[in-house]
Amino acid sequence: EGGSFVIARLAPQDYHRWHYPVSGKVVNIEHIDGALYTVNPIAINKAVDVYTTNKRAIVELECGGKIGNCIMFVIAATMVGSYRLWRTEAKKPVVEDPFPLEVGHTVTRGDVAGEFRFGGSTILLLFEPNKVKFDLDIVRNVESKFETLMQVRDR
Repeated sequence: EGGSFVIARLAPQDYHRWHYPVSGKVVNIEHIDGALYTVNPIAINKAVDVYTTNKRAIVELECGGKIGNCIMFVIAATMVGSYRLWRTEAKKPVVEDPFPLEVGHTVTRGDVAGEFRFGGSTILLLFEPNKVKFDLDIVRNVESKFETLMQVRDR
């Protein structure tokens, strides 16, 4: 209760990998089967709660320090029947697969965390209270109900 919450929606035209927003140790991974409803902004305001109904993974990260802990929710969606969770990218990504994520692994902020196989989907991030401060432009956009386009390593 009272923590910071991020919704990072990936549209079909976007890069379909996501990156760790923090460094930490993976203490739990839970895979939950579910539906594959769309996660576009219009649909998420309807009766179906796609964040609790859709196929998803919950990754708990123990970060400690000033960041505290983080829970990452990987939400699959329409045309995204699968996702992959990774610890980090392969040394030779053109010829090797990334390293799969397992409980006990340490992850590094900015490293590739996973990939949706096709279409658009969503990452939800939940942070402990009073641990994360968002930039003013993001706060203003949220108050105005605008999405903020973010790219890897923007800030």
